[in-house]
Amino acid sequence: MLRAELAFSVGCLNLHDREGSRLARDILRALVEHGVRIVFVTHLFDLAHSLYDEAAESTLFLRAERLADGSRTFRLTTGEPQLSSHGEDIYHRVFGGVRSL
Repeated sequence: MLRAELAFSVGCLNLHDREGSRLARDILRALVEHGVRIVFVTHLFDLAHSLYDEAAESTLFLRAERLADGSRTFRLTTGEPQLSSHGEDIYHRVFGGVRSL
C-alpha cells in the first residue's frame, strides 16, 4: 500500500482569505474524489466553515479547547470552526496590552 504525505502552506501564497479558501477547497475536493485521506490545518475561516457546513459523516473537525475564562487547555475538541484564532492572549503577553504603534 502506497502511503504519502503532502503539506500545503496556503498562507505563503499571499492570497486573501476568500481566494485562499477557494484554492484550498478545489485542491481538497480533487484529493477526496481520488480517495485520499486528508488531515488539514487552516486559519482560513471561510474554508473551514464551508467545509463544516457540507461535511460528510467521515469528516472530523477539531479546534483548540478554551475554558470560559479564555485560558488554554492545550487539548483538541470536536466542534464547529470558530472565527477567532485565540492569539489575543499571546499578543497581550508579548506586547503588554499595547494595541497600536
